[in-house]
Amino acid sequence: MKPIAALLIGTLCISCDRPESESHDPDNTHLLETEAQQSASEEANVQRENALQQQAESFFKEFSIALTEDKAEAAAAMIAQEHRERFQSGYRLWRGARFFDPIVKRVSGDQTLIEVEVSIKHEQRGEDRETTSLRFTDGKWQLLDS
Repeated sequence: MKPIAALLIGTLCISCDRPESESHDPDNTHLLETEAQQSASEEANVQRENALQQQAESFFKEFSIALTEDKAEAAAAMIAQEHRERFQSGYRLWRGARFFDPIVKRVSGDQTLIEVEVSIKHEQRGEDRETTSLRFTDGKWQLLDS
C-alpha cells in the first residue's frame, strides 16, 4: 500500500509543477506585469509628446505675434542667446513673418531640445515649410535659428 500512496503523491506533485499550469507559472505573472508597465510607459510617452506639441504651438504663436506686431525686443528674447545678435541684425527680414502648423518631429532624451517642422508665411517672400529646433533653457523655449 505504501508504494501506491507514494506513487500517487509523486504523480500529483509532478502534475502541479508542470510548466503548462497557469497558476504556477512565474513567467505568466512577470509577462502581465511587463505588459502593464509597457502600457503605462507608452501612455506617459504620448502625454509627453502631446505636451511638447502644445508647447511648440504656443511658442510659435507667441513668436508670430511678436513679429507681426513689430515687437523686436520680444521676438529677440525668444531667440537663443548665441543667435540673438545675428537675429537682431537681420530682423527686418523676419518682421511680419507668421509661423504656423508646427509639428514636433524629434525630441532629445532629456526633452530639452525638439526639432520642429513649421510653416512660415511672409508677405514679401510667400510661404515655406522649414525644420528648426527649440531648446528649453531657464524655464522657456528658445529658437535655435537666426
